[in-house]
Amino acid sequence: MFTISYHEKILLGKLVDAYYMANLSDAQPDGKDFWMDLSPDLCSTVCMPLEQAMRAILKAYSWSDVSDWIGGGMHMHAVDTYTNEGV
Repeated sequence: MFTISYHEKILLGKLVDAYYMANLSDAQPDGKDFWMDLSPDLCSTVCMPLEQAMRAILKAYSWSDVSDWIGGGMHMHAVDTYTNEGV
């Protein structure tokens, strides 16, 4: 379980949405070989920077934990929030 601030979770959710939209925009209409048909240009200019931003938000955890979260579909229920009381 990752723990980040409420505002970081809002930003993380938007990054996840953008990541999915970028992948969907590059998918073949027939849905076959989805991962094999992704454009390397789109991956390097859009998806990788989005992934790096998500990793930066979840900075307190190891690379393998974050990689597993991304590889597992980036489910937001696996990310808990905290609040800064009195801030």
